[in-house]
Amino acid sequence: MGDDAILEAMRTVRGCLPGLVGDAEAAGIDRELADLLVSAADAAEIIDQGLQVLQRDEAVAEWAAAFLADGFPPDVRALIEERERYSGLPGHGEPPPAARRCACPNGDFVRWRRGGEPLSVFNVATGRVTPVRSR
Repeated sequence: MGDDAILEAMRTVRGCLPGLVGDAEAAGIDRELADLLVSAADAAEIIDQGLQVLQRDEAVAEWAAAFLADGFPPDVRALIEERERYSGLPGHGEPPPAARRCACPNGDFVRWRRGGEPLSVFNVATGRVTPVRSR
């Protein structure tokens, strides 16, 4: 497992935390990961501390292990496998992508958008993922 994969797991798990540990605990874990990801500390130290945060809770540790094995969130695996089995009618094009990776320009948050799912934002103050309203 490479350093980049661990950093990517740290970025990606942030949006999944409420579903893994509940809203109350998610905000604290998210704050720790966010602080590490924007830290000016040595990369090895950031990765070491990030791994400690990822391994502290059993559900988060299982999620991280699956992410590091596949390179994407565990729930995306089923979507990718389903898309690979898709065989639509000839001449009707391809199905939409199973999931798309959306990264924050600051480099501290990654969200996987599943199929037609609306874009969403993780609110650090509330610890909740909320949909982005279209104008």
